[in-house]
Amino acid sequence: GWCKKMDKEVYTDSSVLSLLSSHFITVKLNAESARQITYKGTKLTERNFAAALGVTGYPSTVFFEPDSKPITLLPGFVAAKQFTTILQYIGEGHYKTTPFGEYSKKSGTSK
Repeated sequence: GWCKKMDKEVYTDSSVLSLLSSHFITVKLNAESARQITYKGTKLTERNFAAALGVTGYPSTVFFEPDSKPITLLPGFVAAKQFTTILQYIGEGHYKTTPFGEYSKKSGTSK
């Protein structure tokens, strides 16, 4: 249910779509699938790949550096407004110099 809610309410949001298209390459996988993928030259199932990244529930969003190094795992449903803040934080490289709480306060999006 939460994956479908995220697809319907978050990934269709115009701000989210704009940030995703300008800062990210998006890939969707089924973390319960036995379909084979290749990551850094190693073949593994989508299920094993998700487990290796620490995915324990759905939906989960994983962000990677351009060199394929994982940045962070974002578990669970995240509303579009907060997801936009996260996309800006990671996509614009703020995560490299500023803790998220501080960034969120400065951007006026903290709860």
